[in-house]
Amino acid sequence: MKLVRDVPAGKAVSWADVAIDETAEAVKIRREMEREGADA
Repeated sequence: MKLVRDVPAGKAVSWADVAIDETAEAVKIRREMEREGADA
């Protein structure tokens, strides 16, 4: 992933801060984990 905007030191990096390849397996797994966590 590549940062697309500055993130202050000590702050969390969000999805909006990075360029993401949505076809990457790791991203697919993470998105699935987030969906399942939202349902809990």
